[in-house]
Amino acid sequence: MAMNLTKGIIGSGLNSLKVYLFLPWNITMHLGIFRGPGAIGLRFLTFLPFVVFPRFRKDKVIKFILYYSLLYLIFWSWCMPCKRGLIPVIFLLSIIVAYVVNEMSNFNRFIKSFLFTLLVLSLVFQTFYLTPEGLNQVYQRMRVFAGLESQEDYISRNEKTYPVFKYINEKLPSNAKVFVMKEPRTFYCDRPYITVMPSINYSLLKDNKELLAKFREAGLTHLVVNEYLRDAYGIEGSTFLLEKLKKEDLLVVYDEDPFVVFEIRYR
Repeated sequence: MAMNLTKGIIGSGLNSLKVYLFLPWNITMHLGIFRGPGAIGLRFLTFLPFVVFPRFRKDKVIKFILYYSLLYLIFWSWCMPCKRGLIPVIFLLSIIVAYVVNEMSNFNRFIKSFLFTLLVLSLVFQTFYLTPEGLNQVYQRMRVFAGLESQEDYISRNEKTYPVFKYINEKLPSNAKVFVMKEPRTFYCDRPYITVMPSINYSLLKDNKELLAKFREAGLTHLVVNEYLRDAYGIEGSTFLLEKLKKEDLLVVYDEDPFVVFEIRYR
C-alpha cells in the first residue's frame, strides 16, 4: 500500500541506478519526496562516509550495522519508499555516527578540531536550514511551557484530527459508536470507535439496506471520513461503503475540511 501511495510522487525513478546512488542525499536533503516534510539529519550524511575507512570498520558490530543498514535502505527504497519506513534504521545509523564522533578523541589536534567544527556546523545547518518548521514547533511548545498559550490551542493548531474528535467527544451522545474511515490518527477520540469492519464482504453487498443492517449489528451510530485521503487515493477500503449508501441514509452533522461526520439514519 505504501509503495502505491508514493508511486505518483517519486515515479519510476527508483528503477534506475542513479536514484539509488543519490538516495542518501535525497533522504537527507529532500525527504519531502518520500511523503513527509523535514529531513532525518545532516549528520548522517556528514559522518557516515568516515565508516568506509579501516580505522572505523575494525569494530565488527559497527561493520555489521553498516552493512545491515545498507541492505535495509535498498530494500526500503525498492518496496516501501515512505518516510515512516526509515524509523527502524535511523537508530542504527545514529549508533554509527556516535561511534565516529567518539573516536574523534583519538585523532591529532588538527583533525579533531576540524571534525568537531564540522559537527557543530552540521548541527547549525540542520537546525536553521533543514528544519525551520521544527524551530517554530519548539517556540510554540516553549510558549505552552511558559503559560503564554494553552495546550488545547497548541494542539488545535498543529493536529488536524483534534477539532473533529473534540466535536465527537463533546457533541455526540455518550452511547455513540463511530466508524472512522481512512484516518489512522484516532488518538483523540474518546468515544467507542472502529476503523475496519472485517465481517463485511464488500463485493457481496446487495444494497444499502443490507449495509445498514451490518452497521446496526455493529452498533454504529456515526461515520467519520477524511475527505482529503479519500479524494487523493480514491474510494477504496472502508470508504467504498459510502457508494452503497443512499443520500437519505446519512446526515451531515460536522463538515470542517478535511473531515466530515455523518449520522447514520436507520429507518
